[in-house]
Amino acid sequence: IVRNEGRTIKNCLLSVAPHVDQIIMGLAGESTDDTMEQIGEALGERVSDGSVFIYDMPWEEDFSKARNSVLEKCTGEYFLWLDGDDVLINGEKLRSLPEHNPNVDAFYMGYDYARDEEGNNTCYLVRERLVKREGWQWVGAVHEVLVRDRPHDNMEVPGIWVQHNKPQDKHGPTRNLDILYAQLAASEPNPDPRILAYLGAENAGRGKTEEAIFHWQRFVRLSGWDEERYQAQVRISNAYRSMGKLDKALTAAFEATSILPDWPDAYISIAKTYCSEPLFNYRAALEWLKTSASKPIPNTMLIVNPMEYTYDRSILVATCYTHLGDWEMALENFRNSQT
Repeated sequence: IVRNEGRTIKNCLLSVAPHVDQIIMGLAGESTDDTMEQIGEALGERVSDGSVFIYDMPWEEDFSKARNSVLEKCTGEYFLWLDGDDVLINGEKLRSLPEHNPNVDAFYMGYDYARDEEGNNTCYLVRERLVKREGWQWVGAVHEVLVRDRPHDNMEVPGIWVQHNKPQDKHGPTRNLDILYAQLAASEPNPDPRILAYLGAENAGRGKTEEAIFHWQRFVRLSGWDEERYQAQVRISNAYRSMGKLDKALTAAFEATSILPDWPDAYISIAKTYCSEPLFNYRAALEWLKTSASKPIPNTMLIVNPMEYTYDRSILVATCYTHLGDWEMALENFRNSQT
C-alpha cells in the first residue's frame, strides 16, 4: 500500500526486488511527494517489463480492505508483504524457503519494528511474512493481521527478517485512534478484543492513561489468549505505577503472574513498583528482579522489548545496589548492562 512513501520506498524495493518474480503496489490516494520517482529509480526498466503492477485503489480508512485488494492481484503461489517503509534483510535467502520446505504454508520472520538512538532493538515481534496465497485474507481495519480459512503449517525462519523505518511524521497523530474508535462503535456490544488492546496502546502512547487502563481491563475480561491477557495485565501495572497508584500496580502485576508464572515481565514490573516513591524498598525489588532473571525470555509472537530483559534489568539491579550502598555489585551490574 503506497502513498507519500518517497523517503523510504526506494530502499524497500531495492531490498526485495531481486528476490521476487512480481511486485504489486496499490496507490491509496495521490502522493504529494516524490514517491513515483523513487519507485522508478529503484525498479528501472522493470517498471515496464510486466513484472510490476501499480494501480489506483480507493482508500476507505480500512487497511485490511486495502491489503486484500493488493492480495487479489497476486498471481504467484506465494506472496510476501511489506510496508513502504520496511526493508527486507538477507533477502537472498528468500527463494530457498519454499524450495526446501514445500509443505510449509506460512513462513514467519522477525520484525525489527523500532530501535533506540544507538540502534538497539526496542520493539520486536514475529509476523507471518512469506505465505502461500490460497485461502488467506487480511482482517482488522488497523493493526491488521493475516488469517487463513483452514489449518496450516507454520515455520519460523532465522537469519532473514524485516526492519521497519517509519518516519516520525508519516501520518496524523490520531489516524489509528480514529479508525479504532469507529471499529469499536460499529462492533458494540461484542467487540473484537484486539480492538480494545490496540485502543489501550494508542491511548497510553498519548498519555491518556486512565482511558488506556479502561480498555486493557476490558480486553483482559474478553480475550481468550493467555499471552495477550498477561501482557495487558503488565501494561495495566505499568500504567498504574506511572499514576502513582502503587497498590493497584502491584495487584495488576500479581494477577499477571497467576496467568503466566514463568514469564519475567510481571516480576520486573513488581520490582519497578518497589523502587518507586514512597516505597523505595530496594531489597524487595532485588528479590523480584532475581525471580525475573530465573525465567526464560518469552518465545512469543507478541510485541516485546528485548532491552527489557537485558540492559534495562541490569540497570535496575545496579540502581538497587547503589541505593543499598553495595558499590561493588552496583558496578558489576552497570558493566553487565554494556555487554
